[in-house]
Amino acid sequence: MNLEKKCTSIGRVLALVKINLCLLLALVSVGGQVQAAVEEQKVLEFSVAVNDVQAATLRYAQLLGLSQWQLFDLAIEGTENQVATRPQLRVARTQWQGVTLELIQPLADSSPVKTFLQERGEGLFSLGVSGLPESLSSDALFGASSSEGHYGKWLNTYQSLGIYLKSLSQQIPVKPWGTIHHSVAAKPAPGVFQLGIVVEDVTATAENYQQLVGLVPWMVIDFKAPHVSSAQYLGALSDDSNPTFIQVAYGNWAGLQIELLAPITGPSPHRDFMITRGAGAHHLSFGPVSNHDELVSFYQEHGLVLQMQSDNGGVGRTATYMASEAVLGFVLELTRPFDGMGSLRPSAVIGMPVSTAAK
Repeated sequence: MNLEKKCTSIGRVLALVKINLCLLLALVSVGGQVQAAVEEQKVLEFSVAVNDVQAATLRYAQLLGLSQWQLFDLAIEGTENQVATRPQLRVARTQWQGVTLELIQPLADSSPVKTFLQERGEGLFSLGVSGLPESLSSDALFGASSSEGHYGKWLNTYQSLGIYLKSLSQQIPVKPWGTIHHSVAAKPAPGVFQLGIVVEDVTATAENYQQLVGLVPWMVIDFKAPHVSSAQYLGALSDDSNPTFIQVAYGNWAGLQIELLAPITGPSPHRDFMITRGAGAHHLSFGPVSNHDELVSFYQEHGLVLQMQSDNGGVGRTATYMASEAVLGFVLELTRPFDGMGSLRPSAVIGMPVSTAAK
């Protein structure tokens, strides 16, 4: 790793610490058993449901610089289908800055992935997490096997967490049946800093995370004027007559920041997502990046529209959404580098008393 990459990596770690200082301090006071259990968990995979893995891998290569992919066929466990003769799922996998990105295409007419695509369209489907509590395994959505053996078990958590969890325990290494290599000029994109999930109620969803995987505490911040400024959505500047208010809760889980977003009032991509798709995983964020403006220009040159942008907690603390949902299955977010929380302040902490976090 060269010096530039090392500095970038260190900068992103420091940014995570600064952004969540209150949350990290609060974490110290959480019960030791819960904290230890969460620390044993780690996000290792992101899965996206797609209609065509070949077409999807090319889009990911062109926009994110992910050019090398391995292909696998799977059969859903508990059915009569065999991988060699009638697989039900096709998977393309690649490495993205230390985690696995998995694209899942249904081959059969009946599967949970097919149902997801019919109901929601292409989108973020699951997180592959190591060290999940055994209690979750009793409520499985489906399991899948390759020709070598067990591939993974998807857990029925979408309604409660806004995404399916994939248990990686007892997973047998799988050999691909083929590889794809796309020749593209795009540089590899920054790693995933945050998963954003649109929810009806941040408190209820945060409590679900606490109950199912032990994730506490959560820091709640109200994103609205005057702390949110220079806001634009779909090219239109915000109107004071219909102010936008998004309530957000942040939690750090298994090496990933989870952002729960509840649209309260006013126009926003989160409100539109709730109307058209319902609650669920909405975006992946690179977090603070030094080349924010360069990346935005690159995506615009490759056909993506700037969907939303605002300064949060002060001028220059800019967060940007690119309208990549139709291309990647999720919205891309990136922010300019900034220190601390600016003028933003927690309105509540879920999982411990507010007075404790304020000390």
